[in-house]
Amino acid sequence: MNYKIKIRRGQFNLLNPNVMKINHWIAIYDKDSKKPCKVLNVDTDDGEYLFSENAEPIEIADGLETYLNSLCFTTQREEIKDMIKFLKEHSEELLKSKLEKELKDLEKRKEEIIKRLNNL
Repeated sequence: MNYKIKIRRGQFNLLNPNVMKINHWIAIYDKDSKKPCKVLNVDTDDGEYLFSENAEPIEIADGLETYLNSLCFTTQREEIKDMIKFLKEHSEELLKSKLEKELKDLEKRKEEIIKRLNNL
């Protein structure tokens, strides 16, 4: 199981396009799957970042929890709670998968650099 985070800043409100927002997108993927099994989109006010794009699962859960506690009302309350619970329960597995992928990417990058050096 692994996860991806994308954070975008933009004008997502079609009724009031002058309002800037931050969109936090979190997707959880089953191993060897290209389609996410769990997704959450959260928009916050401009400048209000809940977590960074390289955040670990527990940091994401903490950011979502802080955000949820600061709201009086949201239609996404159950979705956010569900994602927080999932991230906390599977944080070790998700982090391990992320670190393994990073290591694999570094090894691939190392091989590419060695090939370039050998070609000089």
